Amino acid sequence: MSDKNGLLLTGLDGSNPLAFLAALGTLRTLTLALPDETVKMSWEEYDGTWRPRVWCSLAEDAGAVIKHLERVLDDASGRASFSIGDNLNLPASEFRSYLLKAVENVEMMTTPNALVDVEFLAAFGSEVVTNDDRTMQDTALRTMSGAGHQHFLKFFRELVSTTDADHLRRTLILRWDYADEGRGMNLRWDPLDDRRYGLRWEDPSSNPVRTMRGANRLAIEALPLLPTMPTKSGLATTAFGGKGARGTSFFWPIWRKPLSMDVLRSLLASIARIRNDNVILAQLEIPVFYTSARITTGKFRNFTPSAPGGTADSGSWRQVTERRPLHD
Repeated sequence: MSDKNGLLLTGLDGSNPLAFLAALGTLRTLTLALPDETVKMSWEEYDGTWRPRVWCSLAEDAGAVIKHLERVLDDASGRASFSIGDNLNLPASEFRSYLLKAVENVEMMTTPNALVDVEFLAAFGSEVVTNDDRTMQDTALRTMSGAGHQHFLKFFRELVSTTDADHLRRTLILRWDYADEGRGMNLRWDPLDDRRYGLRWEDPSSNPVRTMRGANRLAIEALPLLPTMPTKSGLATTAFGGKGARGTSFFWPIWRKPLSMDVLRSLLASIARIRNDNVILAQLEIPVFYTSARITTGKFRNFTPSAPGGTADSGSWRQVTERRPLHD
């Protein structure tokens, strides 16, 4: 569905953390695909929930939008940042060497993905804040570390190599049918990925894992908009509050005013400061925030169904989110 230069992405439900991340990834990818224009995104109520509308010169043609998305996403096969290991549990010294190499590549312009690699590594974690075993601390979006043959970065690489235009079309335009094989393609950012026996009609051990491959692939591209940052109490992730296995939550806004990627980056980085500022909320036309708790079940993390509103520990939020002012 299009409206002049806006394409309504009717497949994405803004209350679902995976769909919200996929929306961010769509905005960022289209921004990279169309460097000579300012791509923007807004949200509107449609079919019972908040859906994003992307604004760009191609938006009257959904097929052209998906084609450009696929082209940029295919380029990710050469990203060094996705090949630093299978999981984000590297020794801090090893992760530091990857960071230094990535910065050197940017300075020397040795690869087309150089700057993107730096952005992803900054989102993955830090060599400055370490665990007791001197491994790196990592993003709050990390949901697995190798247990049960589930590998965070390995799944990234699988999604990069196997996601096609049809996966993207079904994710962005159609009602989600969960028709894709989920094993190795499922990053546990969708609340439906929580497959505990008590939450299901059938035994999950014999029930096939299904997912939306395109949503997971697009959501990966959102990570550079949610970087990590060392704080006095540990590593913090943009748009996350609280700490620990039971106290961490993902907190995100819905906005009606079309915003570019750069403005959105500042918005996400300033949530703690603006979420109670009625003037800024009115200026950006933010009607609601959603909160999803990150839970740990056994050796895996999952996200709960979201609720509108919610609170987060103010200290944790301010340390990571008040880094830069909003700008137009």
